[in-house]
Amino acid sequence: MFRSIRFVLALLLCCAAATCVFAQGDYNQGSREENSYRFAILAADPAIRAEMLERFVQNNPSSYHMEGALEALCNTYQSLHEAQRMKYTAQRLLGVNPNNLTGLAIMAYSVHAEAAAAAPYAGAQLQEAGQYGARCLQALWSAPKPVDSTDEQWNTNRSKYQIVCQTAVTDAQSNPAQSGNPQQPGYLQPAYQQQYGNQNNYYQQQAAQQAAAQQAAQQAAAQQAAQQAAQQEAEQKAAEQEAAKQAAEEEAARQAAITSCQAQCEGQHTACTQAQSNQVGNAVASGIIGALFHSRIDVATSAVAAASTAASSACNDAQASCNAACIGPQ
Repeated sequence: MFRSIRFVLALLLCCAAATCVFAQGDYNQGSREENSYRFAILAADPAIRAEMLERFVQNNPSSYHMEGALEALCNTYQSLHEAQRMKYTAQRLLGVNPNNLTGLAIMAYSVHAEAAAAAPYAGAQLQEAGQYGARCLQALWSAPKPVDSTDEQWNTNRSKYQIVCQTAVTDAQSNPAQSGNPQQPGYLQPAYQQQYGNQNNYYQQQAAQQAAAQQAAQQAAAQQAAQQAAQQEAEQKAAEQEAAKQAAEEEAARQAAITSCQAQCEGQHTACTQAQSNQVGNAVASGIIGALFHSRIDVATSAVAAASTAASSACNDAQASCNAACIGPQ
């Protein structure tokens, strides 16, 4: 268990160190103190960084960056596996700010680890760890979100702080105080537990609310997407219906025009047939008179038939051409 808690604490210290560089780095840029702080914070080698930070803290006791420097120093000692120096630095950090989350979490973890190493558990140390854990949870409840953290990052870090600090509180509450330390563990319950209950604490509710909000947003987005898809489908169907209607109207107009044109062709054919009939009639009359004169009725009859056939064919051809012109190219 302590290995996992130690891992969580290491993650928190890394986050705290990153916050120190950027959250407090805009103050009095370019000054000697500012440059000294930046060089110390950004030193790549942990041992050199620890030495430079210790020198900065010693030389600048009233520095604006004191809290950030001590947080970074805690992180550096943790990376160097120097537990006692990390604990001592956390005590110094709490001297600067009694509600510093990093300092409270380190003290809750460190004192709790010392109690766990004792055989049996040291009651006084457990109570002390529980007190630090309770203070950590109370500070965590009211702590503002860092300016350089997103809501998701801050909720994640708060959960990690809670794991470290709640572990110390829970173990202190589950082990009654030994003789010589009459305080009972009930006083360790933080304010947020009294308000929200042991199983449904503030941060669990915050995470649940955030998850519910995300789910609601996803559902709303899916519903909106479905509505947009339905609207697009309806618009597409309407457009298709409108296009089909327009095509039908155009085809109806085309057929009406063809019918009207063909009616004209039929009229022209009738007129052509009538004219040709008149011409043939005149020719027949003339032929019959000539044939009678020359006594050749058979010749006249054959000529009349040929002329009639030629005239009818010419009118039919003219009507076919007219009808084809009405229909147009296919």
